[in-house]
Amino acid sequence: MDNGFLDTVLADFTNAISGNWGPLLQVIMAKVLLAVIVLQFGLIAVDCIANHDIARLLMDLVLGIIRIGVVYAVFVNLFDWGNDVVQTGVQIGQDISTLSPLSLTPSGVFNTGLILFKTILQAKASAGWLTGLIQWIEFFVVAVAVMLCWLGAAIMYFGALLEAAALVYGGSLVIAFSPLGWTFEIFMRWAVSLLGIAVKLAILLMTLAIGMVLANHWTIDIAATSTTFSTNLWNLLLIVVESLVFVYLVWKLPLRFTSLVGGSPLFIFGEAVLAMAAGSVGSRAASAAGNVASAGAGAAKALASEGAEAARSLAAKVQSMLVK
Repeated sequence: MDNGFLDTVLADFTNAISGNWGPLLQVIMAKVLLAVIVLQFGLIAVDCIANHDIARLLMDLVLGIIRIGVVYAVFVNLFDWGNDVVQTGVQIGQDISTLSPLSLTPSGVFNTGLILFKTILQAKASAGWLTGLIQWIEFFVVAVAVMLCWLGAAIMYFGALLEAAALVYGGSLVIAFSPLGWTFEIFMRWAVSLLGIAVKLAILLMTLAIGMVLANHWTIDIAATSTTFSTNLWNLLLIVVESLVFVYLVWKLPLRFTSLVGGSPLFIFGEAVLAMAAGSVGSRAASAAGNVASAGAGAAKALASEGAEAARSLAAKVQSMLVK
């Protein structure tokens, strides 16, 4: 079992980010925020005096006060409000999943893969271990593949939670520069990114819940049909295919919904691991196909060469007979 390893790593990093980034960064950036606010009022005054436009001065002043008020309010309540947005996405995912929050953690997801790994090997033992080394290798490869699918899903969930902590506790770095008219877009992009990670977590939890339900069905089916696995591999192949579909959905669905909201992810190592794995499988398949094609071409070339040689030999014999 995982014994809470991934959850412990996540908690250590999250506590380090919230304890180090959060308070220190906010204290430092509060001075920057005040300086930018003073600069904003000064720029408004200079621009309007230079254009001799009192009506524009009042309009720009009102808009500047609104921008400053929004930015300052978010800056002061950054940790509470930011975590509330993230937890809203988490709560939506948990409510729809109807599963225990204790099972919907990175360690809980990986533990599901480890349980399936153990269950598949136990099913092989129930079916008999004396049926051949090749079949044992097949079962072991299948069990490892299923476990790796769930490990990939757990890593992506781990990365999303870490990304949420970084966005919340590192947000003051960019928010402090956003009261100006031409930098307010920075604040909006940060807010959209925070909304995007909340949606990503909700979709991740909803998809993980689907995998958990399927895993329960797989466990029941394996226990019921373990004695026939040596002669009927239907359930085993079904588990492999559905595990691959599951991890593909965990990979693609959150990214698709996040792209609809906007914002770009901070950490994509989970997605990168799956992309490299998929690329490795594809390159190996292409290499195998290339080897087969090369072998076929070599065989065809050899056959053609032998045919040409036979034709030349036959022509020589015919010519010899005609000469005689």
